[in-house]
Amino acid sequence: MNLDYLLKNFDLIAEMPGGVARLRELILEMAVRGKLSGKTDWSDRKLETLAQFINGDRGKNYPSKHMRVDAGIPFINAGHLVNGSISMENMDYIAQERFDLLGSGKIAKNDIIYCLRGSLGKCGVVES
Repeated sequence: MNLDYLLKNFDLIAEMPGGVARLRELILEMAVRGKLSGKTDWSDRKLETLAQFINGDRGKNYPSKHMRVDAGIPFINAGHLVNGSISMENMDYIAQERFDLLGSGKIAKNDIIYCLRGSLGKCGVVES
């Protein structure tokens, strides 16, 4: 299927039983294959060759609720990940000293945060 076919038959496909779900699948497939953007030089690669995966520090230095402070270093949890962004509303904070004890999970601009447990799949991009 190509983009022209999809556009010409969009209404017909959408009205079929299960059509909206099928449209989502088709659009995603076309996007992954570069058929929506015209880009044709895509190649299959393992994500680990393009990105580094770092799991947060859930060990003995993980800040429990009683270690949270009113101001300091933002301590992000799944509740702060909203529509692909990090919401500062109701943000938790930890002291610099506690942050320095953490061995991993320290974020930088343009990092993508992804929940691996609990709210699996929630994500956000670090903008600053």
